[in-house]
Amino acid sequence: MAMTTAITAYVASLLAFVACDMVWLSVMAPRFYRPTLGDIALSSVNLPPAVLFYAIYPVGLCIFAVAPALKSGSAGTALLYGALFGFFTYATYD
Repeated sequence: MAMTTAITAYVASLLAFVACDMVWLSVMAPRFYRPTLGDIALSSVNLPPAVLFYAIYPVGLCIFAVAPALKSGSAGTALLYGALFGFFTYATYD
């Protein structure tokens, strides 16, 4: 992948991921995480690990979803591989 393509893919993945994750967290945190975790959940965001996570996760999206999609020329590949990457990483977390 060319450097310009890689940077564009990273920025696009970062923006899409942050938007999707913010929707997920705003909907599911009060419904799922807070009742499940109760008092062990932090009351505020721990910024350094959050920033690190949001900087690194799109790299995984680019490697495991965007690059294969660009190689195959198929948006369906990006959707399938991106969904699988998200499923496995978040299943590990949850």
